[in-house]
Formats: sequence, structure tokens, C-alpha cells
Amino acid sequence: MRRITLLILFFVATVTRLSAQTVSDFESQFLPTADTFYVDASYPGMDNGFYDGFIYYPCVYDTTWQIETVNSVQDTVVIPQWNSGFVYSNVRNIIADTITNQAAAITDSGYLSNTYAVAKGNQTYVRLVGPGSDVPLRSMMITNSTYAYLNMRDGKNGSKKFGGTTGTDPDYLKLEIAGYGPDKNGNALLIDTTSIYLANFSSSQHFVVDWQYVDLSAMGVLYSDTALKLIDSADLMKRHVDSLTFTLVSSDNSVNAMAAHSYFCIDNLTTNESLNSVKNVTGYVAKVYPNPATNVLYISLKDNAVQQLVVFDMAGHMVTSTPVNSTEMQINTSGYSPGTYILKLLGAGNSATVRFVKQ
Repeated sequence: MRRITLLILFFVATVTRLSAQTVSDFESQFLPTADTFYVDASYPGMDNGFYDGFIYYPCVYDTTWQIETVNSVQDTVVIPQWNSGFVYSNVRNIIADTITNQAAAITDSGYLSNTYAVAKGNQTYVRLVGPGSDVPLRSMMITNSTYAYLNMRDGKNGSKKFGGTTGTDPDYLKLEIAGYGPDKNGNALLIDTTSIYLANFSSSQHFVVDWQYVDLSAMGVLYSDTALKLIDSADLMKRHVDSLTFTLVSSDNSVNAMAAHSYFCIDNLTTNESLNSVKNVTGYVAKVYPNPATNVLYISLKDNAVQQLVVFDMAGHMVTSTPVNSTEMQINTSGYSPGTYILKLLGAGNSATVRFVKQ
């Protein structure tokens, strides 16, 4: 059954949202066997990252030295050193405290799944791409890596034993999360921050050993009275986080110690793809049809407020970008692979998205 989608876009005022969600859970990532993780040293010392959902995860490998490990079928494997950033993993090992086990979660699996990602480094980041770069975040799940947890618990590989011999030393490992979005000049603007303790002996005596929910909903539109003070009054367009930074802060902060526990695991980073609507403001309507599409997708606009049409696939990759030169537009979809796509309509300080299917 083919449908005509009426997409209503409005200028900024009181905002409500109708939301769909995209979850970056790494389950679509290919791993050749069990107990392995992402390895790509195509460009040694440079970013060899990957996309999942609407998120880009950087990753840097170094081939100047290598690690010898044993895979699930007991074959010896030599891999380049993972320097920093993220790898997706299905490794299940909560016992080994050696560097060869740096891509394992202490939970022994992902959050309700097999696959998850591990971050390495005192400071890492992710970038929201495609429709994800213009929507609020919702949440993510965080836990310790096996390697970091065992090093902190037992005082191994350069880390002190957290809590000390009596368990009363006020040691901690905290993950600080900051969301950034562009200001009206395109410069990075801090939107909001949150944090979670991966180990905390300063106010309690515990390590995180299961998946913890982290609320990211505050990292969305800057409409609060406090947030509006950060924005020029003439620039009231919506602003969303387009990147997250992750900083690990520890009471045990020597170089060797940070190398021993500068890891954390992440799963189910969720974005809300929202169609923004505004109360008491006249808008305009875009008709998008047919849906599903075969060779051509038609977009009928009421006026000239939309300036650009951008299509993304569900991995967040841009497929095509078309400037609007008429109120009756067409996008040639004959070369698209069958599947679901996101059409993003961009105006001056406004945007909206709609999904369509290519048969």
C-alpha cells in the first residue's frame, strides 16, 4: 500500500515532539567469530572508526607493535595495538587481567545482547551523524571493562588497589559526559553534562559490575531559561547535541594507573528522531509520496521555506543532497538499494525528518 506523508514544519515557539528512536546497540556489526572484537589498522595512527545507528565511533590502531592472543578456537592471533577510541566486541571474559583482555565487559555480555562497545583512553568522543545530528539524545548504558575493573580491584598493571588494604581509601573512577552542539556561528557550545562513577570508595565502597542507565534527555533542545542565556536572543533556533565527549577522572591518576583503568563499556546509545511541532504558530505542509517508493520520490512544498533535501540511509550515511529550486521536487530513487531511508528537509533554522521505504 502506497501512502502520501504530510510533513508539517513550523517556525520556533513552544516545542513539542513526536519521537521515534534509533538505538546504537552494535548488533548489526560483523564479527567473524565469538570472543573477538573490531580490528582495523588500514591507516595506522589515524582514525579507522565505524558507524552504528546514527553515531560515529572513532578508533585508532598502531602497527608499530602488536599483541599476540589466542582466539576462541585456540589459534594464536597477532593483532595491532589498539591505541584509543572505540571497538565493538563480543568478548566474554571476566577473569583475565592482562592487556590481551582489554576488549571485554565485566558483565560478560552486552546489555540484553551479545555485542557492545569498549572505549579506551582518558578522553574519547562520539559524533552524531545524519538525522542523529539534529535530534535529542535519550539514554545509554554504561559499565566497567573487565581489564579496568580487575586492575582497580586487585591493584594490577600499574593501578593501586582501590580502597586500599582496609577498603577505606577514598578512591574513585568517574566518567564525565559532556554534550556539545553548534552555536549560531558554528562553534562548539556546551549543552549539558552528566557523570557516573565506575568505582567509588569516597562515599561508598563499590565498583560498577552491571549495566547502568545514564539519562541523556537533558542534552536536547536549549529552551530552558538558563540555557537561553547562552543564545543570542535573535537566534532562537533549536539546538541539539552533535557530539559527546567522555572523560575519565580518577583519584589514582599517575600515567601508569590511568593506562590500567582508562576503559569503559557502552551499549544502547539511543537518539530520538523527532518531528518538531509548535503550538499556535502557522506552519506549512510538505507532501511526500509515494511511500514505499520505487523509482521516484515526490516532495510537494507549500512555499519556499525548505532550502535543502537530504537523504540518509539507516547507518547515518548521506545518500544524496538536493537544493530546493521549486515547490515541486523529485528525488530519483532508482539506484537506491531496497530498505528504509530518512528524508531530512532543511530550512532557515528549521528542519524535520520523515522515513520512507524504497522497494
